Amino acid sequence: MAWNRRRRPVRGCDWRFVLRWTALFCAAFLSGSAAFVTRAESGRPDGNEAGNLADAADPLPLKITVIDGQDIRFRRLSGGAGLSQTRVAWAVQDNLGFIWLGTQYGLNRYDGYKSKVFRHQPGRSDSLSCVYIRSLFVDHAGTLWIGCDRSLDKFEPASETFAHYRIDTQVPGRLPTPIERITEDAAGILWLATARGLYKLDPATGQTTRYAHDPADPASIAGNRINFVGEDRTGRFWVANSGGLEEFDRKTGTVTRHVTLPSEVAQFHEDKFGVFWTRGHESTCALGTLNRKTNVVTCHSIAYKRGGVTTPVRISGMLETQDGTVWLGSMGAGLLKVDREHRRIISYHNQPSDSESLGSNSVINVFQDKEGNIWTCFQ
Repeated sequence: MAWNRRRRPVRGCDWRFVLRWTALFCAAFLSGSAAFVTRAESGRPDGNEAGNLADAADPLPLKITVIDGQDIRFRRLSGGAGLSQTRVAWAVQDNLGFIWLGTQYGLNRYDGYKSKVFRHQPGRSDSLSCVYIRSLFVDHAGTLWIGCDRSLDKFEPASETFAHYRIDTQVPGRLPTPIERITEDAAGILWLATARGLYKLDPATGQTTRYAHDPADPASIAGNRINFVGEDRTGRFWVANSGGLEEFDRKTGTVTRHVTLPSEVAQFHEDKFGVFWTRGHESTCALGTLNRKTNVVTCHSIAYKRGGVTTPVRISGMLETQDGTVWLGSMGAGLLKVDREHRRIISYHNQPSDSESLGSNSVINVFQDKEGNIWTCFQ
């Protein structure tokens, strides 16, 4: 059955109003927008238009002004949601409308009123293989995938059990390989980001292939710590790793372009206007834009002033809505909105005396559901 109940907020999230918001150790607003974690071809041009896209002009100054926003109200999810833990790092939605929430102590399926918790059960081979949920992803067919420490798990809805795909057979002395992020390309192949390299998994066969740095091969990926992978609007495949940002040929398994960066890239996204955004680990390049013709990254520093103290902002997540608005999660400055028209950033933050303000200033993830609600997940 499709879930058509009016959604209530989850603990750790906020629901937003003026586009209508909701909050969990997570939050949501209604805008009809699309989350970044979508199937790759959803925004791709057709025919000869692909490959002829020019990078759009960077819409922001090098030093970005942050102002406080007051036009959005938040509603927090109640404790009755029954989450296994209030720190929610991942939120996705399946084809039935359920919201799945990943925590460090179990996987939660939220139906708008309460949660059902899934964890590893010793002695049950078809239970979830982990307790700490590293990543979540719903593919184009609606299948829920869960990144664990030693395997990739697939949820079987008919039996409410889990199938396990070992991506790296354990050998004596080797540490586990947590799957930190899952994405899908236009061909339906899953790509897994880990600290031990990039893994490709074919869901049809279960076959996995590992791509790792080889010091003797300049065409191998530059670093084994993979932060983010995905296609741009032309179908080119990019890998952000500990060695830089690289264009990767999936047919040959080799790097075809390397972009030198001032700091490590944690995430990237090409928006509907053709701006290729990067999110960096360092505050000196917290937000950047890549010109793919020149291979130059323009870095933006973001400073937030509050209570007379100015501090650099570290970006923790990125989301684009269907109207092209870019939203950023931050550690300390709350939820940020990129205001292209005025070339600035608007901050929505916690105000202890206001119960309809954002629940926390440390936002670790931003997600949008199919009804247009934006969920912000908190530290």
